[in-house]
Amino acid sequence: MWQDGMLPLLALLLFAAAPVAMADGSRLDLQGKTLKVATLLEVPFSFKQGDNSSSIRGFYIDILDLLAEELNFKYNLYVVPDNKYGAQLPNGTWNGLIREVIDGKADFALAPLRITANREKYVDFTVSVASSGMSIVVKQELQEAESYAALFLMPFAPSTWILVILFYFICTALAFTLWLLSPYEQGEPQLDQIPILRRSKKSACSSFMLVTGGLFVQGFARTPKSPAIRILASVWWLFTLVTVACYIGNMGSVLNDRLAIKRLQPPFESFEELVGQSKIPYGVLKGAASHNMFKSSKLPSFKRADKYLRDNPDSLANTVLQGISRAKTGNYAFLAESLTAEYYTSINCDLIAAATGITTLDFALAVAKNSSLRCILNEAILKVKMSGQLTATKDIWWTKNRDCSDQLSFEAKSMALMPGDFACLYGLVLIGALVALLALPVEMYIKNALPFKLLPSRGGGTTAAAAGAGATPAASTAAVAGAAPEAAAAPAAAGPSSSAAADTTGGESAEAAEQRPLV
Repeated sequence: MWQDGMLPLLALLLFAAAPVAMADGSRLDLQGKTLKVATLLEVPFSFKQGDNSSSIRGFYIDILDLLAEELNFKYNLYVVPDNKYGAQLPNGTWNGLIREVIDGKADFALAPLRITANREKYVDFTVSVASSGMSIVVKQELQEAESYAALFLMPFAPSTWILVILFYFICTALAFTLWLLSPYEQGEPQLDQIPILRRSKKSACSSFMLVTGGLFVQGFARTPKSPAIRILASVWWLFTLVTVACYIGNMGSVLNDRLAIKRLQPPFESFEELVGQSKIPYGVLKGAASHNMFKSSKLPSFKRADKYLRDNPDSLANTVLQGISRAKTGNYAFLAESLTAEYYTSINCDLIAAATGITTLDFALAVAKNSSLRCILNEAILKVKMSGQLTATKDIWWTKNRDCSDQLSFEAKSMALMPGDFACLYGLVLIGALVALLALPVEMYIKNALPFKLLPSRGGGTTAAAAGAGATPAASTAAVAGAAPEAAAAPAAAGPSSSAAADTTGGESAEAAEQRPLV
């Protein structure tokens, strides 16, 4: 009875262990074996290094070395005689790499083969090795970009300009108020009788020159005496210094991007635009997957492209290098894989690539139909992908010789500075303005609370308003009154000439006093 119960369990264990044993046996069969690998010559995937045909290198050759190291096998690499990817001929047979795999001449095909429905009827594909769309490769022409009348406004966003102007008027109004009310800026007591309108004009002129001069990073003819105005001037000059520096820096970026856009203006922005014009001829690689895609597609743009290629067979390129070379001569657009286009535009500065928007397809290795080699290669490819070696290998071939890396982007990199970029600066100005306002009543208190002060006299000397430690206003008045007769007698003793000179000097002093500006 126990045997009847154990038989299903043993059968289940054998069924579960069978795939593992098969996989292990297959993997062991590859160790030390030599596989035949077919490829074609296309830069940078696989190409000959010099005249020696055995020296083939490239992106896919590096992938082959990684797979050989992972699975511990050797390989014999050869180039397919017709150097074709593989297309079905009218008689139903295939050429290129697909034919090599179907006939069993190669264990698998190593090339940027696109996975298509028609090819998958005759061969099996591994998991994706790379992905690529379609790009339009044309010669780069200098074209005038759209002109902007207000180019000098582009470094800042409109809201930033509004805030800068708003802060300008706020600081000007605040400086005017401080200048008008500060006791340190009202001048001498004798001038207090001057009308408020005249003092307002002087304050308005001074505040305007102070704020405007700071905005244009210029100095000011007279340093303010008021500590409150000095505080406001300090934060305002810091604000303008940072703002002007940011403007100049971003303006340089805007001008650089304008030159880049002018140089990198692609003639076509989409595949529909390319097939909708008749001025510049275009073509694809003859017999490639993209060529066959145009033939079998029902999309209007693809049908239009297929009709054009049928009517103009000379537009087709026999090799990728032929299509790239023709594009370099000008007046020709070559439709190539995005990976291929990216490589050639990175080493040829006179070429430019524009995306077509066509659906991205996968590249894979091709093996014989129902071959057990497919599972083994899938596992190895996934391991190489997960380890990051595949990405590192791609970066080597697509970035090591990028002579035109600064010209690969069509989009401007500059960005208008937003108000949020100056948030800390705005906050600093507001704090400085608040401190200046609080400093004004402190100035008034200190100025009025002093027990004495020295004022410059009209006559060129110093009048003691409250001279001495215990002097009183009455004593000072008496001193001045006692000195008056002596001062009056001195001109009489000196004679008429001295009196006239004194009169002249006095007259000049009075006239100078009237013309003296308020300070």
